Amino acid sequence: MSTFPLRNLGAVGIISDANPYDLPPNAMSDGNNVIFDEGRVQRAPIFKNLFNAIRSSLPYEDSVGSYDSQTNSYESAEGDPADSVRFVGSFQDPGTGEVVFVCDNDGTVRSYPNGVLNFATPAGTLITNNEPWSHAQVGGISVLSRKSMHPYVRNIVSDISYSLASGDWPTGDSAAVVRPFLDFLILLNVTKSGVEYPTMVKWSNPIQYGTPVNNINWDPGNTNYIAGENVLAEIKTPLRDGGVLGNAFVLYAQDQVWAMEFTGSSSVFNFRRLFPTGGIINTNCWAEVEGKHFVFGENDIYVHDGNSKRSIADKRVRKKIFSTLNREKQKSFYVLHDSVSNLVHFCYQTTVDEVGFTNTAYCNKSAIYNYNDDTWSFMDLPNTVGGAEANITLASSIYSDLNISFNLFNTNYVSFEGSTDKMSIMLGVTDPANSLTESRVYAIDLPSNGIINLPVETETLKTAFFERVGIDLDEGGSAIRNYKIITSFLPQANVGNSQDYLKIYLGAADLPNSPIDWKSIKDFYPSVEYKMDAKVAGRYLGYRIDFVGPENFNMSGFDTELKELSRR
Repeated sequence: MSTFPLRNLGAVGIISDANPYDLPPNAMSDGNNVIFDEGRVQRAPIFKNLFNAIRSSLPYEDSVGSYDSQTNSYESAEGDPADSVRFVGSFQDPGTGEVVFVCDNDGTVRSYPNGVLNFATPAGTLITNNEPWSHAQVGGISVLSRKSMHPYVRNIVSDISYSLASGDWPTGDSAAVVRPFLDFLILLNVTKSGVEYPTMVKWSNPIQYGTPVNNINWDPGNTNYIAGENVLAEIKTPLRDGGVLGNAFVLYAQDQVWAMEFTGSSSVFNFRRLFPTGGIINTNCWAEVEGKHFVFGENDIYVHDGNSKRSIADKRVRKKIFSTLNREKQKSFYVLHDSVSNLVHFCYQTTVDEVGFTNTAYCNKSAIYNYNDDTWSFMDLPNTVGGAEANITLASSIYSDLNISFNLFNTNYVSFEGSTDKMSIMLGVTDPANSLTESRVYAIDLPSNGIINLPVETETLKTAFFERVGIDLDEGGSAIRNYKIITSFLPQANVGNSQDYLKIYLGAADLPNSPIDWKSIKDFYPSVEYKMDAKVAGRYLGYRIDFVGPENFNMSGFDTELKELSRR
């Protein structure tokens, strides 16, 4: 009998695109609702109720939008059509701090200063469409824009709500994307007088802090200002997004990447192509991390610094992601940087059956990249439509005053001594078919050792698992023809409390591409047990670990005791 030891179990993460028998011993062939961090496997971030629900309790006459006669409330966030696109973001208010806001497909805007719902919809004719929203803040001005919609502007110092762009902004003009750059507002994919210019870049005159919204200057024909516009004729596909990277503004078309740089001359900006391939799959599908852009591209996920780019998904998870995503829903795809946990979420909708929320209208899957450990994993999303990072001050709580189990908070006791001002948020839409009864703004937090003293939303909890099949032990000199017989399995694992357990599956197959026959299954309690006895035989071994509880678990390694028999 020999012992096969395996440590540093979380160092490689999931590699789904290679044959399992070609993987390193500590790589995973599959997994969901887990992350790989510091050499361990643990539960992925969970969803906590930040604003639950996001609809208003105000009577209809005090609000704008659709009316529910049963609840006597405005419920645009719960409304139809099911294939619409919504948005969540935040702006920095000098009085109340950072304020989260939610936009609906019917053009309405609701903000939450100090956690209290406030209607911020502009007066005038609103447009309903399914195009993605975008947001920019420059010089105390917050701007919202989307294709075929008159842009919304708000002076966050003096205005209580948004208004339709005025001044020299032409009525009827729109832009698909708005972003900040230096003191400018940058607009992309512009429509002027009913004519679309999908590769146009338009910029405002530099904005001084506190400028009234009707004094923002856009007219490129006014020689008193340096507002301007430029159609990039070399780009053949529409501009979908852009963002600041160092001293440049990066422009993302569907299939290529350009840079826009401030010259200070009469031309104001210089434009040049960075990469002839790559592009971006949708608006809001990039994130800046440590001086680099992580981009959800048309056919790959890549990172670049403005000079060179490289794939971070190819030969690992690229095939799994792009062969299962639903391109009919790509206008709801988005990217979220969770700087607290060093994760980037690439969020999309898939129709495959193994997801926890099936046939959703919006995103039900996140491919998670840990940029500190260079590992990939996946998690279920509860029909989400957008995400952001926000500095939100939560009211501190005393745990003894709460009428709910501490386990449901999935945090540590320190979080009740004060509040956190940094968190990642996602907006999820109601989906009765998946038992999601409300639309909510969720705070995203690590379980058990999290920092947000809010309860987990139990409707969003799904089983976490990780799996490795195709283990042939050739790294230790074992011949493929040999039968390997597992007699015991000794995991190095921790769970949230003594009632939690891991469900361990051990199995084997005789052929490299045959499905695993799970022959030994056990509810394993790490607080009182140290090994699992088994009798599993085959040429290719496999294990799977499930965790159902709402708290955290982590596993860093295991020993397997086994015998080998030579077979023809």
